[in-house]
Amino acid sequence: VTGGATKNVSFSPPALHTVSGNIQSASTLCKNNASVFLTDATNGRRAATTTDSAGSYMLSVPNGNYQISVSKPGCIDTAAPSSLLVNGANVSSADRTLVVTDAVISGSVTLSGSNISVPTRVIARNSNGIYMFANVDTSASSGVNYTLNLNSGSWTIWARSDGYTSTESTVSVSSG
Repeated sequence: VTGGATKNVSFSPPALHTVSGNIQSASTLCKNNASVFLTDATNGRRAATTTDSAGSYMLSVPNGNYQISVSKPGCIDTAAPSSLLVNGANVSSADRTLVVTDAVISGSVTLSGSNISVPTRVIARNSNGIYMFANVDTSASSGVNYTLNLNSGSWTIWARSDGYTSTESTVSVSSG
């Protein structure tokens, strides 16, 4: 190609395959409208959908090695994200289990002594590799600006925002 010339590049979209499954739970609260996430870190892909009232979901993704996880406010996935290989065929029975949380913790995220005003998330991780997230209420001028629904146990908690990460704190959470 000579300098100043135009060179066209084209590509075709990959073939998509269906991943389907069910969210198991003793509570209908956890089944309806839960968020299901497939993440392929190798190829930089992320797909998400929500479940129907029975806890069923379906989404289409190209071939890849995905991590599957599920979340819903007030509920917690009982296992760490698991691997799911999509390789030229549909995948069914990609099921997960949610249980109702039994504890709530609240607090405030501050910057220079004032409640934070930029989009921020509080992240909690337990020893089993289970993560829970809460958005910080940036409209709160003081006091409590986040609430996390968790299960009993030891959790490491920190806040993250564009350009900021807090130090991690480990807390012991009991039901109630």
